[in-house]
Amino acid sequence: MNETIQTLLFPFERDLLPYPGAGERLLLFGATGDFRRPPSFAAQMELVQDFRPDFLALERAGFSPVPRARIEGADAALLLLGRSRAENETRFAEALRRVRPGGLVLAAGAKKDGARSIANRVAQWLPLENRLSKHHGIVFWLFRPGMLDEAVPAAMTAPASPTMENYETAVVCFSEGSVDPGSRL
Repeated sequence: MNETIQTLLFPFERDLLPYPGAGERLLLFGATGDFRRPPSFAAQMELVQDFRPDFLALERAGFSPVPRARIEGADAALLLLGRSRAENETRFAEALRRVRPGGLVLAAGAKKDGARSIANRVAQWLPLENRLSKHHGIVFWLFRPGMLDEAVPAAMTAPASPTMENYETAVVCFSEGSVDPGSRL
């Protein structure tokens, strides 16, 4: 497994958080094809992955990934952060919406990929429970507040302004924030 997964699991391995138990429902956003279920995770896991190569690799590994999260009121959401700030913020907002009040939202990413900046951005809106560095990465977590102001996840996923040509682009799509030459033509 890659270092980001090792960073994600670090709080569980160090007994800072209890392992997800039987009867609990867990969302995992961004699992890559090399993901292997930790033996101590007894919870029902929904792996959310919309990148087709990783989706297919997860299927070959015996998982049933989904391109969009389906679980509502999950006990926990774990996020493997990537290089796209917009995608990370969108996934974090989705996790906040899908986790029950008091549920765990935990994210990890490589320092070189900007995990520190997403942790700082989340901390502007919600108090982080803890933040640690390990395996060249950052892991941070919080427990979802009982009353989640919908403005918080909405602010994290604010759409980009239209371009000069009046095009709108979606988060994590090709040519996000600008018009590609083919569309301009």
